Amino acid sequence: MSNLAQIESALKEILEEQAPQLARETGFIERERNLSGADFAQTLICGWLQEPQITLDGLSQLAQIREVTISAPGLSKRFTPEAAAFLEALLQRVASQHMRAEAVDIPLLRRFSAVIVEDSTQIRLPSELAHLWQGCGGRGSMSPAQVKLHTRWDLLCGELRGPRLTDGRVPDNRSPFKDEPLPAESLSLSDLGYA
Repeated sequence: MSNLAQIESALKEILEEQAPQLARETGFIERERNLSGADFAQTLICGWLQEPQITLDGLSQLAQIREVTISAPGLSKRFTPEAAAFLEALLQRVASQHMRAEAVDIPLLRRFSAVIVEDSTQIRLPSELAHLWQGCGGRGSMSPAQVKLHTRWDLLCGELRGPRLTDGRVPDNRSPFKDEPLPAESLSLSDLGYA
């Protein structure tokens, strides 16, 4: 199976087949009417990927592609703590998938048993989520609510691990991968924050 086919299959399984169950487990959906967990997740994901600043009106129009009729105020009412728990559960499920990219074929790198690239990125969240995901403050560009996504990629075999989620305030040198030993005779690449 190609890398893209593998990713497509995994995402389809999670966003179509597992999403309704996760929506019920997290309390986001108690009884399904016209908006399922799969509808909600795919509307938000596709909407925000297409236009990060999309309005609720734009999201409600996008929901019509899935044959869901919901007004912008109706969609707004769905942004609840249960919705956040549902989306977090979806992200955790996606992050638990073992993905492989095409291995890098560079002769110089073949002298190592593994070539590990590790990095992280932070996502600013609404201040109301600070009790779930602690950021680095609240002044200037810092937000009281941030989530940090840590990833590790082995260039030689193509294995991508993560993202693993932590509070945004967690420094890179306390990465969730820190306690996992690197293979003997491997090369590790990361920025100075991991030292």
